[in-house]
Amino acid sequence: MFKIVSSSAGSGKTYTLTKEYLKLVLQNDNAYYFKHILAITFTKAATREMKERILGRLQVFAEGGNDPMLADIIRELYPQTLNDPESAYKVQELALRTRAERVFKQILHDYSDFAVMTIDSFVQRVVSAFTDELGMPFSFEVEMEAGELLTMAVERLLERTGDDSYGELTDILESFYLEAGQEGQNYHNLPEALAGFAKDLLNEQRYAAIVQNSALTAKDFKKIRRQLVTTMQTWENQITKWAKEGQQLITEKGLDGKDFAYGTVFKYFKKRTEAEEAFVLPGSREKDAFDNDKGWLTKSARPFVVEAVETLKPQLIDYYGHIEKIRQGNSQHYYLYQQLIPHLYHLSLLNEIKEEFD
Repeated sequence: MFKIVSSSAGSGKTYTLTKEYLKLVLQNDNAYYFKHILAITFTKAATREMKERILGRLQVFAEGGNDPMLADIIRELYPQTLNDPESAYKVQELALRTRAERVFKQILHDYSDFAVMTIDSFVQRVVSAFTDELGMPFSFEVEMEAGELLTMAVERLLERTGDDSYGELTDILESFYLEAGQEGQNYHNLPEALAGFAKDLLNEQRYAAIVQNSALTAKDFKKIRRQLVTTMQTWENQITKWAKEGQQLITEKGLDGKDFAYGTVFKYFKKRTEAEEAFVLPGSREKDAFDNDKGWLTKSARPFVVEAVETLKPQLIDYYGHIEKIRQGNSQHYYLYQQLIPHLYHLSLLNEIKEEFD
């Protein structure tokens, strides 16, 4: 039978748990029944307190002390005594005090079977009993400081670098070092940096996500990164090609930014000749010019400029259409890849560290 008590701090959990434990051990004449009871707590402090309270109450009951918990136990175990408090209640009280004395002495004799323990201790006890079935060494040790294990895992990983059989891993670590160096970290801080983001292995939800990618090797991550970078560059090159043609068309007519209202049209093409600006969302003036044919020229535009712009407008709108088709059709994937790429080295290294950590 499992009994679960859930309540907030300071509401009397320990009192209730102690009473429930005592009800179980005192409800029959078997002084060894406590060996069949398992009480689980979260902390060692709570375990110590529970044991002290249980033994303390048993001793008080056995020595005839006046304790309100004994009255609670009698009422709950033998509610019929409420109708005959003088005789029936006294009979049950005497019986419980006698049992309490026997149980108290027996627990002291067989203290190792007094199973009030933390969850960790219980699990370790179960694992210790099944080391052969679990494929674990009989003399295994439990390491509570996981951070130290992560540091050891990182050190073991670094020892593998430079080995010809781990060429892909070495390449990824070199790239990671270069990126870290660009962010102002020095070589000696990098093992610490690796251990820092490797703490994700201690997070249950993140660990589950890492395990989903555990089948991927360092070579796989390099291939994925290369494919993402190549795809992004292809889209950027397509946009910069149209942007350069648009800018060239304008300059060949002897025009520049000052010939357009706020320089809008000219700036649109010039900005997108740079790959890092290729996917920038067009501003409201740019949309108004190309989509609504508004705001191309200043009010003081010279006749020569007006004529040249009118000649160029259909072609420039066509270039704009090509650029926006590429941008709108791929922007979601573009920005997703942009966010993923910096983390692929991390994911690859996390996989490798996980192997050492395991």
